[in-house]
Amino acid sequence: FLGGPNSIRGFRTNQVGDYDVLCSYDPSDPSADPAHYALPLGGTVAAEGSTELRYDWVYDIKLATFLDAGVLARDVSDLDFDRVRWSVGTGVRYPTLIGPVRFDLSFRRLYPEDLGPASYIFCRDEEDKDPRAYDFFSAFERYRSTRNRPPFTMVFFLAIGEAI
Repeated sequence: FLGGPNSIRGFRTNQVGDYDVLCSYDPSDPSADPAHYALPLGGTVAAEGSTELRYDWVYDIKLATFLDAGVLARDVSDLDFDRVRWSVGTGVRYPTLIGPVRFDLSFRRLYPEDLGPASYIFCRDEEDKDPRAYDFFSAFERYRSTRNRPPFTMVFFLAIGEAI
């Protein structure tokens, strides 16, 4: 699995590549909306890399710019250039007693997995089929459709420790 604060930062944790959505219904309330679980399919072959430039600013605060890239495939025969994912971003680092606290803001283009899951499992009706939220914009109903949103994603992380 790839994606997250210590992986390709333009993706939320484990969200690189294909996924399924599992619908779970509450038997005590049949009219309630189902719970949705995004199940990443992952792969057996992965490679990733990152480059980050840091700049001293003020009061021990460092500014950073970064580029992350990686590839995830089910097996070696599934590897091709279309599976390469990348993101760029900027961040702030501040040293503390427990390690550097960092805030990263990352941007990337939309990829096929952003359009929806490979399959829906146990979803009864079309209106129950809801893809995962994968960035800041898709957390809002207004931007869930790719027709209504910017042609890029925006993901941010607050983490403790160094980047990749």
